[in-house]
Amino acid sequence: MRVKGKIGCDVVADCWTMISDMHGFGAFHMRGITTVSGCQAACVSNLSCVAIDYDPSNTRGQHCWLLAKSLPKVISPSPGITHYIFDRNCTGIPR
Repeated sequence: MRVKGKIGCDVVADCWTMISDMHGFGAFHMRGITTVSGCQAACVSNLSCVAIDYDPSNTRGQHCWLLAKSLPKVISPSPGITHYIFDRNCTGIPR
């Protein structure tokens, strides 16, 4: 059985497009989230989220940033940050 947009799916493999060394404008910080998978789960559970930026080396502990669908889809170069675009219409595989 295949499921759409559920956290129980393999959302990393099936629902995300990764773009290295880029970030989106207008993202909002998700306090306390320190992993890519945690950041992706926060995005999946937020219906307005269309992408995340993950910055593993942020010295202030600001690793996870969510981007809403109402924001312009503008990304720019930013070494060390990875931009992930979430496809809510993808089909994941249940674990």
